[in-house]
Amino acid sequence: MAVIKHGIERGVWDLFHSIATVDAQGTHSGFQTMLQRCMALFEATGASLFLSTGQDTFELCAQCGKDAHVPEGTIVRRGVGIAGTSVNLQTPLLLNDPRSEMLLQDQSLVARDDLVSSMVLPLVTSTTGCIGVLNLSRGKGHSPFDEVDLVSVGTFGLQIALAVDNARLFADSATARAQLEAVLHHLSVGVLVVDADGVVIDANPLAQTMCGDVEGVPLRFTPATCDPKLWASIQSVYRLRGSEHISDKAVSVDSPLVWRTMASAMPHGRCAITIEDITQLEQQAAESSRLKRLAEIGQMTATIAHEIRNPLSGIRGAAQMIQLAPEDIDKFAPMILEEVDKLNRLCSEFLDFARPLRLRAEIVDLGVLAERLITLHNPEFAGRQVIIQLEKPSQPCLISGDAVRLEQSLRNLMLNALDACQPGNHVKITVRPDGWIVEDTGSGMAPDVRDRLFTPFMTTKPQGTGLGLSTVHKIVDAHHGSIRVDSEVGKGSCFHICFDKNLSDGL
Repeated sequence: MAVIKHGIERGVWDLFHSIATVDAQGTHSGFQTMLQRCMALFEATGASLFLSTGQDTFELCAQCGKDAHVPEGTIVRRGVGIAGTSVNLQTPLLLNDPRSEMLLQDQSLVARDDLVSSMVLPLVTSTTGCIGVLNLSRGKGHSPFDEVDLVSVGTFGLQIALAVDNARLFADSATARAQLEAVLHHLSVGVLVVDADGVVIDANPLAQTMCGDVEGVPLRFTPATCDPKLWASIQSVYRLRGSEHISDKAVSVDSPLVWRTMASAMPHGRCAITIEDITQLEQQAAESSRLKRLAEIGQMTATIAHEIRNPLSGIRGAAQMIQLAPEDIDKFAPMILEEVDKLNRLCSEFLDFARPLRLRAEIVDLGVLAERLITLHNPEFAGRQVIIQLEKPSQPCLISGDAVRLEQSLRNLMLNALDACQPGNHVKITVRPDGWIVEDTGSGMAPDVRDRLFTPFMTTKPQGTGLGLSTVHKIVDAHHGSIRVDSEVGKGSCFHICFDKNLSDGL
């Protein structure tokens, strides 16, 4: 018995080694090899393997041996037939005459004349449950299986089940790997895989086209086959691979090509770097921006012409009245001066908007600036019975920026909020470490108005020029900040302004 046990242990060990054949030969050939080793282990002349489909059924996976004659497509169902009963009971069965087996009395069975004995082994693991069923048979001319064989097959059933399960998982992973390689091969982005030492260990075809033959190249060296700007971008995202949303943009040294690179950390210190050619997207964005600027210039030109024509009409009418009635010059001269002032103010606003901003950087306390503006304009709010509030932290909120321009942007937002309010409404300014929130309980805006809010010369005010909020947006952009607007008709509006706290570069 000890000799038999030692032989079985050695054979089971060989089963685990046979898993590699699944990868090398393919799933079917690999399982064939496993069955051959099972046959040798238990001196069987036939063997068949059924694997679970996940729905209480098991389909034929492989068979071998001169006494294995299972029709292709055969299905074993739990609780039905010899194999199904073994699966249901999770018990190995020894069958020299199936019709005399007490556990099978309710089954309609037909004994095969060419077999003298068979063993049925359900393959059960503690994690997966019953993954399959193994049938071993001996044909005529061989001694039948005995109780020693049944004990042996039952004793090492778990090891055999694990060998089969591992082989199946190995085959599944090999299939998944082949599918992944096919996807990477046809992917529209380049992919580099870098090991824990910073060496490129794999590259899909597109990455090889973009970077050249870089497999085996350490990232710290710049290969002659890759554009230096692209390689520098790859190095940059690799250094920051543990952070979230890491991406970079590279513009070619010698061509109009533009790439976006991204890095994602992988297990065991590895890293996947993707490279996307965004040249066409950049060109489309530039063209879209150019067309947008042309459209804005056209709209600005038409608006300016309209705004200039109105004061000119007033000036012309007043001048005509002076010609007809010189004695009324004292009456019409002030009108002319008023219209000229309107023209001068309009031209000043337009020139100020069109002129590139030159920011004078200094340390600005956003809370102090907001408090001073509220004090300055409080009489206007009080006169229109609108309540203005300030909320700011106790500690200073310091950023580097242009104090005059920042004050201009907050003043515009405050007065816009005032114009949207009725007596009894509220305007609240909240100071944050990196910006302001200006909210009101006024009339609010419809979505189509909100979407066009920062378009030059777009205004909802009868006397507005439509440059106030456009200027605010321009100032925020110049400070590398962002502005977001939430609004609902009848409930008010809320402007969120966020500045980059590290503004000293480029100002």
